[in-house]
Amino acid sequence: MPGVEHSKIHTRSAAKPVSNRPARSSHAGPANRSDEPQRFARRRTPLNPRSDLAIQAFVVTLVVATTYGLLILLLRLQSILVVIFISAVLATGLGPIVARLSNTPITRRRRLGKGGAILLVVLGIGLVCLLVGTLLVTPLVQQATTLAENFPRYVSESEAWFRQLRERFRFLPDVSKWFARLPEELQNLSWQVGTAAHVFTQLATGVATTIMLIVIVVYMLIEGAAIKKSFLRLWPVDRRPIVASVLERVGRKFTGWLRGTLILAFGVFLMSSTSLLALGMPYPFLLGTFAGLMEMVPSIGPFIGAAPAFIVSLFQPTWRIIGVVVLFTIIMQFELNFIVPRVMGRAVGLSPLVAIVSVLIGGGLLGIMGVLLAIPVAAGLQVVASEVVHALLPHASHDKNLPHDP
Repeated sequence: MPGVEHSKIHTRSAAKPVSNRPARSSHAGPANRSDEPQRFARRRTPLNPRSDLAIQAFVVTLVVATTYGLLILLLRLQSILVVIFISAVLATGLGPIVARLSNTPITRRRRLGKGGAILLVVLGIGLVCLLVGTLLVTPLVQQATTLAENFPRYVSESEAWFRQLRERFRFLPDVSKWFARLPEELQNLSWQVGTAAHVFTQLATGVATTIMLIVIVVYMLIEGAAIKKSFLRLWPVDRRPIVASVLERVGRKFTGWLRGTLILAFGVFLMSSTSLLALGMPYPFLLGTFAGLMEMVPSIGPFIGAAPAFIVSLFQPTWRIIGVVVLFTIIMQFELNFIVPRVMGRAVGLSPLVAIVSVLIGGGLLGIMGVLLAIPVAAGLQVVASEVVHALLPHASHDKNLPHDP
């Protein structure tokens, strides 16, 4: 009935409690929540400018002190780090050789394995060193002793020769004072070398360092795969194939450098020793060994290696002087035009300018050891730099619209 329904509606409306609060809009909630950070920001007390400056000064001081401490630590550990670095270079260079030998079949069902390959490589290197030492130690000691005995005579003859040369050409400087001071300089050098006990200590330290280097190389060869996996885990998953490819290319560079350096050194030693012996030059094995060792120094090594032979030839007949000059000229031309392009050029792939700059930088940082390791390090950095440039600048690999070489 209409009256009853009207009364029910009136009763329900009266039963509802009436609130005095204003009605919230549906859009007011987010606005109020966004105001909360502002309320907390208003409550935050700003730092005193002096306190802020003190905190910044403390952070800068801490960073500078930490950097200085790390530099001091690196300088203290320089010799150890150099040994580890040399071991890493040698292990990387020997790694592909060990991998090939490990797959060599012994029987139909069994292969040599990594342990057998490493043992074979170490024994092979030791056997070669022992053989070379046995063949060369005796003549090298004899020739070095004879050279030391004849050195005063060479000095007096050189002084007389320079005196006659200056009488003909007055514009030349007077070197008689230098020859007069030469015995004193040699005596100072002997004092710097030290006593026999000091020499024995240095020799024992060198032997211990060599043994430690061999042990580190062996362990790096054994754990090479695990070290590579641990290094690759540091990179994102999609970048790991690229990093693995870079490591493989760097390993090939190191292997090529190691193989090429040994071939060059042995080839120059063999050619120079036999040729000097055929010319009748004194100390042929000593001069040939020095020339072969200097082949390990890039770019300027051949000239340094030829200098002692040329100096010794000055005290010989004229035809031997001409013979030594012609001999080392032929060796250098043969090396530059045949051995280096086929052995080192394809494996390392560095331009002569980059090689010379690398040698200068390596020598300035680590001395003679830096000179010897400059080429493989530069080759490895070249691989890394080319990959980085290709990733950041893809257009750098295109030769379009570049000027042609004249």
